[in-house]
Order: sequence, then structure tokens, then C-alpha cells
Amino acid sequence: MIGFSQTALLLTGTMQVAEAAVQGYWQAVPADRLDFDAPGTLSRALAVPRLAGMDGIEVAEARLTFRAESRQMASEDHAVTLPAGADTGVAIAFPRPTRATQIRLAPPVFPDAVTQDPRKFLLLGEALDADLPGGGTPLRLVVRLKSGGGFGPPVYSVPTFALDSPLYDPLLAGAGFRRVTDGLLVTLPGLPVEGVLLQLAHGDSPDALQPVEFEASVSDVQIDALPEGVSVALETGGKTVALFDHPPVLAPEAGTQEVAFLPLAGRHLTAELAEGDGPTLSLPLNITSATRGRIAILQSRLSARYRLDAVAEDQRQVPLGPGWARCRFEAAAERLPAETRMTLVARMAGRRLNAGSPDPDPSRPITGLTITARAEAAAPLTLVCAETPQPTVALALQIAADAEAEITLLLRADAGGLPGAAVAPPTVARFNKRAPGWLIVDLPEPFTPAPGETPLWIGARCTFGTVRWFAGPATADARAPVVTRDDARTWAPPSGALTNMPLSLAALEHVPDPQPAPVLSGLTAGVWPLGGTWDRASDREFRWSGAMPAALAGALGNVPGEGRIGTEVGFFSRALMDLTIEEAALFYDPMAAPGQATGGEAAA
Repeated sequence: MIGFSQTALLLTGTMQVAEAAVQGYWQAVPADRLDFDAPGTLSRALAVPRLAGMDGIEVAEARLTFRAESRQMASEDHAVTLPAGADTGVAIAFPRPTRATQIRLAPPVFPDAVTQDPRKFLLLGEALDADLPGGGTPLRLVVRLKSGGGFGPPVYSVPTFALDSPLYDPLLAGAGFRRVTDGLLVTLPGLPVEGVLLQLAHGDSPDALQPVEFEASVSDVQIDALPEGVSVALETGGKTVALFDHPPVLAPEAGTQEVAFLPLAGRHLTAELAEGDGPTLSLPLNITSATRGRIAILQSRLSARYRLDAVAEDQRQVPLGPGWARCRFEAAAERLPAETRMTLVARMAGRRLNAGSPDPDPSRPITGLTITARAEAAAPLTLVCAETPQPTVALALQIAADAEAEITLLLRADAGGLPGAAVAPPTVARFNKRAPGWLIVDLPEPFTPAPGETPLWIGARCTFGTVRWFAGPATADARAPVVTRDDARTWAPPSGALTNMPLSLAALEHVPDPQPAPVLSGLTAGVWPLGGTWDRASDREFRWSGAMPAALAGALGNVPGEGRIGTEVGFFSRALMDLTIEEAALFYDPMAAPGQATGGEAAA
């Protein structure tokens, strides 16, 4: 999955044992071998580094892959007997099927009947009795396996029996027999057996074998110790949750065992992120064997990514009026997100800026006119309409007031480049102290202009109080506002430095349903288009989902500082709406170095 760190840190306590690479690349690392010297439990953990300031963690994969391996160990629970008769020899019995691989015997002791037999028996090429030198009859090591209450026919012979036909392999092959410093060493292929009988016999064919009597003590029995009753459990929420349980012997030929526990891992890491403060988020695993043996962990995989919710719940409602609206986006300091995701819902108001109203400047206003009861200020406004004009229903001004105030707005005709007679009834707005922002005042009745361009003036006078009417940046073709102090008989430019600085003013016209899709712009270091496609939910509601625009994601990436860093982001649309930021998520790779979006190869 894009943006997920495919990472596995296998930890023993706090020491890293193996670490896989990230983003789908896997480096070959040695298997982590768990040697059980006695029945018991060994602990391991899958972990990812903790990143500060994150709101959640998403787990795409949590998996452990292991297998049983052969482990040569000395048998501790076998029993040795010396049967007589046809079963004469050395018998070793096990309490359960066991893979015996080596049996070490003391030098055998033969009775006189064997050592002085005229057939002159030879063991591994040497005479049993030094007084009987010369050629003789070789003795073979014969191995029989316990079957029920006795022993079955020979399954191994050293040396083997050969047939005259080249189409056959040697008969009864598979065992080994040789002298060692302290006696004789028998090697077996390690098949599971309940017991073995070692005999010395002579004969030229398997059906002619005759055992000879001997005694020998057993000094050592080596076995392939295999785990039995293997289980894997996760310690989570103060409980032990079983992930894997295999009561019988787990043999190497059973192959690779896989334990996947994605949902449980997600819940555990989410809780640990919220409650803990350690350097890692870990999944503590207990691996248990009821017997001695070895388990090799071949691969551990924890694919996870952190989620940071960039916009707080109380910042997600963004009303878009005639100007720029701003909200705070947060991101992790000095980190690049590996992926972003944003969902917006637009509920259209059925109003938009008239084509004659320019886009507002994104900068914050710093100057303008002071409106009082002593004078009326007027600013030019041109309505631009198509062949079928839509009525103008409201006016918008960018103002501020330090105390309660009331303002009267008047829509005036243009008379030779100056304000003329009123073309609509006045409209009044009263408000308390307000910070700089856009004030929308509905007209008493809609004003429908003629098709084409209609030059107008908007006059403003305070009934009481004082209002600051802000101006936008200077432009070469801006028409300056004018002021009258004699009830509109004469007009003159205002005092002060407002040359070529238009007052912030807009006309809002009605938009019939169904509403057209929104066109949204954003602002960080510069203005950028949202792009993408809005899906219609109703006549007035639209939904947009996708990755954050590159300009927005870039502004939130690698911000200097510590913890979570806030960035002011602006939004603007010529169509008025209630914008809801339903989701604004940044996803971080836990293995990525500061300044990188994704991790590279991890060291073993």
C-alpha cells in the first residue's frame, strides 16, 4: 500500500536482533533462532519507532513467519536395556517418538563363545580375539526399530548388502558405524522412532543374518530435538491473546508457519500510541514450546504508517464569503508526509460574486477610510451581467469596528463618473465590535441590472459609531473613492493616501439551483487551484476527495521546529458556501529520516 512503511524490527528486550527494509524492499537477514533448552517461553517483539505528535497509526500488515529447525541435543529421557535371545544387543527406548541421530557405545564385551568361535569374527576389520589372527567372518551392525511390544526386522545394516543388478541401490542403507576414541559411534538418519535395537550379526544376505551376543554401555544418545506444543501469543491490554497453537510435534518438514494478526495489532498499537511514551510502539509476543527444540523466525513484518489529523475539529467548518477564509493546518516538524488525503464538503449558498467584482487580494488589509456620521463615503462598483441578468441580492464590504456601530448602505447610479441618485432603497446593518472581515448586507429588494456593464456607486454612512472600511492594494486603473459632507450635493476625494487603492467591495448575485460545481482556490506561500473533480451529492452539495494539492502538501512538509507546527491556509471561492474539511490527514513513514518521505534500506 502506498505510503505504508513495510518494517519489521524484531526485538529481544531492547536489543534489536533483525530489521527488515522498508517500502516493499526486503534485505536478507539471518533467521532469529529461538533455542529452547527446556520447556518454556521466549519473548520477542515487532516494533516501529514512535513519532511524536501523531493522532493514530494504521497497520496494513502484521505477520510472523517461522519454522522448526533440527537441533542436536543429548537425550535426557531414554532407557537402555540388554535383551537376550534373538533380540540380543543394546536396546534404547524413548518415551515418545524421537529422532535419534547418534548413539555412542562403550567398547563391546563378547562372551568366550563368540570370541573363540572358529569362524573368527571380525568387528570393523579387527579380530575379536587377538589369539585368533587371520581372516574370518565379519560382523555387521544391524539396526531394528521398536514396533509395538517388540522390534521389527532390520532396517539398516553396516556394511550394507549389494545385489548383482546395477538397477538396485544397496540394501538396508542409511546408518553409519565407526570406531571413536572411547568406543563405537552409530549414526542414524534421524527418523522418528520409539526405540532402536543395535545388534551385531553375521550373514551374507538379509534373510541369513544371525546375531551374536555382546554387551556394551551407552555413553551418549544424540537426538534432533523438535519443539512440541508450540504457541504464539500477544500480550495486549493486560491479557494474553493466542495467535497460534500447535499441540503436536512441529517438524521441519511441516514447512513454514505463518501467524497473521492485523486487526489485533492495529488495536494494540493504537492503544499504545495513546497511552505510552517509550521510544517504540511494539507488539510483545510470547513464543512457547512444551519441549526442548529450536524455532527459527524467518521473517517478521509490521507494515504501518502514522496518521496526523492536520485540522482540529473546531477548525473544520470554514464559511467562504466574498473574501479569503483561513484555518490552521498542523504537520509534524521536519518531516515529509509519505502520503496525504483530504475530503471536502461544499454546501452552496446560492450566491456568488458578480463578474464585475474582482477577486479579493489574499493579503490582509492595512489601510482604508474611516466612516462616521459626518460624511458619506462612496466607492465605484460595476455590475457585469450576461444576456439574462441575475439579480444582485447583497453587498459586501471589508470593515472593522472597535465598538457597536450602525451603517447605512445606498446603491447609487453613476452620474458622469461621480455618485448619482439612489437606484434602490437604503439598507441598514447594526453590529457589535468586530474584527477586520467581510460584512454581508442583504438589499431590501433584489436589484436586477440591464445586460452588459452597469456602473454604480456604493455609499456608506454611519448612523452611530465608527467603522473602518478597508482598501485593497493599489492598482494602476483603480477608481478612487469619494466623500460628501453636504448630503451628496458635492463629492471630493478623501483626505489621506488612498490614491489608486480601491475600497474592498463586492456585489453578490443570486445563483439558481442546481448550483454549478465549486471552483476553489487555496493559499499558502502563493495562490493555487484545488483541481480535481467535485462529485455532486444534491442540488447544493458537493464532495471532493483526493490527495492534498502539491502546494499545500509542500507547505506542510519539512517545517522547521519541534512537535506539531501550525501553518495558516487560506481558501477562496467566488461562489459562497459552507466548506467542511471532513478529513485532512498526513501519513508518515516511521522509518523515514527527517526530511525524507520514506525510509531507505534498513541495516540488519
